[in-house]
Amino acid sequence: MERMSFGGLGDEKLIDRVLLFTFREDAWDVEQTLLEHFDKHRAFGKFSNDPMMPLAGRGQSELFSHDVLGLDSDLYRLSEEQQAALKVDLAQSKDGCLMVLLGLVLIPFTLGFSLFFIAGGASYFFGSGAGTRLGKKQPQHTSKIQELVNELVQAGPQNKGTA
Repeated sequence: MERMSFGGLGDEKLIDRVLLFTFREDAWDVEQTLLEHFDKHRAFGKFSNDPMMPLAGRGQSELFSHDVLGLDSDLYRLSEEQQAALKVDLAQSKDGCLMVLLGLVLIPFTLGFSLFFIAGGASYFFGSGAGTRLGKKQPQHTSKIQELVNELVQAGPQNKGTA
């Protein structure tokens, strides 16, 4: 908070939640490792100092466009509507498998009729939009970065309240 409020511009009011806060002797090294690894995800760029944007000169280049560490569990939880839509998609995909199988069995007898079943079954797989109904995927990290994130989380103290 002290760093964010430096300069009296009110940028500290932009903080919604603190997902992790910890002290380490090697904090600068850890920060540099993470900044380098997640460089392409920076919200404003590596050398950003835009006075029209938050935290100009006070950490603006250390802001990211999304949860790069994967610590915001609420972000990756499916809503009830998404869960219901996923169940419908799964049920429809079973119907699609049956139609494709039936179409393959009928190929020797009636090619045109079989293609109807195969195309209908495939539409269940490709036309349902199941992938777009899923929530955001939690980021996957290299083993080195994941170990570092795990160390940070375990080191505490943690503050998961509203800031």
